[in-house]
Amino acid sequence: MLPEILVMAPAMRNRLDALRRHFSVSTAFSLEDVSRQAALRGAHVRGVVTNGVVGLSAMQMAAMPALEIIVSFSAGHENIDLAAAAARGIVGANGRGANVASVADHAMGLLLCCVRRIVQSDAGVRRAAWSSARSTPP
Repeated sequence: MLPEILVMAPAMRNRLDALRRHFSVSTAFSLEDVSRQAALRGAHVRGVVTNGVVGLSAMQMAAMPALEIIVSFSAGHENIDLAAAAARGIVGANGRGANVASVADHAMGLLLCCVRRIVQSDAGVRRAAWSSARSTPP
């Protein structure tokens, strides 16, 4: 019998087939789904895959007495009740560094936007004031 996990991170939808090779997978992508799955399968769930935004509360953990591990599919874990997990001896893990390249890309995009005044120029074009919105490149 495969270990049972509950997947709560919507970003994991396209990875469910890979998880099903190693686990018995239930999904819960809304609060109603979490409550329903906790009532139906909570006693058997050994792992939860979530993310920092969705999280996992102490009350949700309480509905899963066999819970052993919570994995955040992101770098964040801000909405996972780590104190409640630690009190029960539940292991926590996250995808530290998972978004490093995206953060760097975003930072470079913001830098270019500021230096080249893209927002101001866009607003000028939309106001039909292109000549007054133009800026001299640095």
